[in-house]
Amino acid sequence: ARFITTIVSFVSANEIRIVFLSVLIMGAPGSKLGEVVALRLDALVSAKACTTFFILSTSLASALLTGPRDKQLTPIFGICWGLALGWLHPMHSTLFIAITPAGPETELMSVYLFCGQVLSWLPPLLFTILNEMGVSMSIGLASLNVFFTIGLVCLHNMGNYNVARDQARLRRDLVPSDVHTDGSDTNGGEESLPPIL
Repeated sequence: ARFITTIVSFVSANEIRIVFLSVLIMGAPGSKLGEVVALRLDALVSAKACTTFFILSTSLASALLTGPRDKQLTPIFGICWGLALGWLHPMHSTLFIAITPAGPETELMSVYLFCGQVLSWLPPLLFTILNEMGVSMSIGLASLNVFFTIGLVCLHNMGNYNVARDQARLRRDLVPSDVHTDGSDTNGGEESLPPIL
């Protein structure tokens, strides 16, 4: 959402509020859209579709938002970005959690959160550098698609999601949830139900 502030610099404060409100409000429908696509297809396809939608909407915004005469389009792109953000984050979390095997869940989730934060400064930095060099804001906005494209390539090369999910489920089913990693039993020897994904 940081780049939205710069791209709408030619609009009034009230118009910026409308854009941010549309991003915020459309996050919930975006999350539901991601769920629907994931249930009909799978979470990997949903994440790929979301990233593609992000690339297309950002490309379209960079082509159409060229000056003050185009400011009436900013809420429309706010809606698109809100849908994409609401769709993107739950799908990536769902993908990661679904393929995480039993045992190192905490450590792997820490790595996931770290990786999600460690490079979050890079897209705004690239946009700012391009803007300070006098490059058109349209090109600066389009440059964000580099990061979305890298993400899409990574998702495409992820492998077979269904196989990875099924292997993780099998491993979780084999490790009883009432036994600690040190071997101590917390349930008095009673069998516990496997976790549901």
